[in-house]
Parts: sequence; C-alpha cells; structure tokens
Amino acid sequence: MEISYLKSFRDTPSLGDLNLKNESISVASIVNLQVLYNSGRPFPIALRELLFLAGAFCLVLDYGDAESQQELQDEAREWLRNENRSISRSFFVIEVINGGDQFLFVYLDEGEDPYVNRVSFSKSISIQWNITTGKTLSQLCDSRMERIKRGESMY
Repeated sequence: MEISYLKSFRDTPSLGDLNLKNESISVASIVNLQVLYNSGRPFPIALRELLFLAGAFCLVLDYGDAESQQELQDEAREWLRNENRSISRSFFVIEVINGGDQFLFVYLDEGEDPYVNRVSFSKSISIQWNITTGKTLSQLCDSRMERIKRGESMY
C-alpha cells in the first residue's frame, strides 16, 4: 500500500529502546472492516494507512484490551448503547482511553485525513460528550510519535 499521509509514522516502525513496534493488519482485513463499518465504502486514506501500518498494535494509539479492530469497534458501540448515546454518522474508533471511559474516533465521511473526535462518558467532565480534538488523524499520529521520540508521554 502506498503511504501518503502517515509517512513519518511509516518511517518509525519501532522504538528500539522499548523493543516495541507497530504491527499491521492485512489489506483483506481492512476491506472487511470497511464492509462492516462503512457499508463497503473505502475508509479515508489516512485511516487505511494507519490500519495497514499499525492495525494490530500501535506505538501511538491504545487499542485497549481488544484483540482485534472489530472487537474494539463493537466494544465502543456497546459503551455508547450502555450510556444511551449514539453517533448517527459512520465512524471508526482509533483509541480507548481509561478502559473505555473515553475513546477517540474519526468520522468516515470527512475527507481523506479526517479530524479526530473524542467521546467521554466521565461524569466528572463537564464538557460536551462528543468533541473534536482539533487534529487530523495524521497530525495526531505525527505529534504523538515526536513526543515519544523525545522520551515524553504521548498524551
């Protein structure tokens, strides 16, 4: 797969000091996810690149305890149902925070490098439950990778 948006992410596939590396999923798996969560339409390019480079394990995103991207998506949708919330547009979860207290996602109809949004179920946070982070998927991945390279927390 040609990489257009996540080039710097592609160029840092591992962090030797921590003995961690991004782990991909297959193109066939990505196509299956597109069928399940986007009515068979292609995902935004940046999301396809992320899954191709690091869909099984990612240095800069936390997939939680989910053993697959499908499990991650299904868990997040279950959390929404449990909180009597819904997201009416097609979306894809890219990170779980605090064991499901929050998650990051992208809408699948916002162009090839969509903005990252956050859902929070925390009762202590008095903000809107679904807000944008102000960063595109590639910007989020790049900024977190740079922070990790400097020895900082990705958050």
